Amino acid sequence: MEPPPFFGRDEAELQACASNAVDMAEGAFDMTAMRLTVDGETVADLSVYRAATPRFALWVPEDNLLESDERVADSVADGYQVMLSPLSEGAHEVVISIPGPQTVTIAYRLAVDSGAAAAPGESGATPSSLAGEETAALGGDGPR
Repeated sequence: MEPPPFFGRDEAELQACASNAVDMAEGAFDMTAMRLTVDGETVADLSVYRAATPRFALWVPEDNLLESDERVADSVADGYQVMLSPLSEGAHEVVISIPGPQTVTIAYRLAVDSGAAAAPGESGATPSSLAGEETAALGGDGPR
């Protein structure tokens, strides 16, 4: 769908492309200084949360940024992906901060209507390397 260097003919080339994009971002931003908090509790050592997905079908809208006529393409994702335990009912805040030439801060304010809660004082985050293949294949789609 995209021209080189963002192109891959097979899963291995797609994974190399996605990995190179994250590596390039790490060159521009100090990912070791990246911070994630859940309700003020810091999730430690975010480097263990980097994961890549297997190949999946990416559905592209008709009016897309690439101006492509294709509607479905093979894709993979690579990045920092954190899966949280269910949050308790009520208001919650998840904040991601990436220092760099210009600090990027993204704050999600969530309202949970129901769910089982993580233990008090715990972020409930699980590194994909510890949670198994299912976790590694899930994150990275953005807020839900």
